[in-house]
Amino acid sequence: MTRHIPTINAVDADSIQDYSYVQAEMDETFGQALARYMNELKIDIASLSASTGISKASIYYYTKNKRRISFNHIATICIALRLHPLRSRYLFSLAHYQLSAQCKRDMTICNYICGCAFNPSFTLKACNIELQAKHFRPLTALSAYKEK
Repeated sequence: MTRHIPTINAVDADSIQDYSYVQAEMDETFGQALARYMNELKIDIASLSASTGISKASIYYYTKNKRRISFNHIATICIALRLHPLRSRYLFSLAHYQLSAQCKRDMTICNYICGCAFNPSFTLKACNIELQAKHFRPLTALSAYKEK
C-alpha cells in the first residue's frame, strides 16, 4: 500500500527558522540521510519502491551505502518523497551530484524538485510526462503509477 506524502504550504516553509532538520550530523552519509528522511515521513522501502518504480533492493542498498545512487534515482526519490528543496539539495550534495542550469532537462527536473513540497501537482508522474513531452528521457520507467 502506497502512503500519501503530504506537501508543505508556503506559509509553513516561510516560518521555518531552524534548518537543522535538513542535516542531522556533519559526517552523515547519503544512506543515513535518506533513511532518516524516510523514517521521519514514515515511508518504508516497499512504499517508496511502489511510488518510484525503483526496486526495493536498490533502495535498501542506497540506505545502507552499499550502492551509489544514480542522478535519476536521487531526483526521483526527492520528488516522490516531496522533500523540502533544502533537503533535496542536501541529498544531492551527499551523493556528489548537482543540477546544471545549462541543461534543459536538469532545469525541468529542478522545477519539480523545488516545487514538489509546495504544490501537489508537482508529482513524479507529471515530471516524467513533461520530460517526455520535451523529448527527454523520463526519470524512471514508472508511467502507469496511479497517484492519489
